Amino acid sequence: MRFAHTRPIRFRHDGNVVKVEMIIRISEEKIPDNRMKIYECQSEIHGQMKQFQLKYELNTCKWFLYKI
Repeated sequence: MRFAHTRPIRFRHDGNVVKVEMIIRISEEKIPDNRMKIYECQSEIHGQMKQFQLKYELNTCKWFLYKI
């Protein structure tokens, strides 16, 4: 099964929309029956540059804010 290439654009955090300014690294987590793309990103959040991880679950097409 092939999946469309997906990239994060923005997400909501603490009631604010955060634009994904830079994707530093893309990797894949290969847990059986739950493959995920992991995007290590950087953006300005509340006036400070912060790094965070967004995970994309390939089977359900859902996004998760994993680390901030």
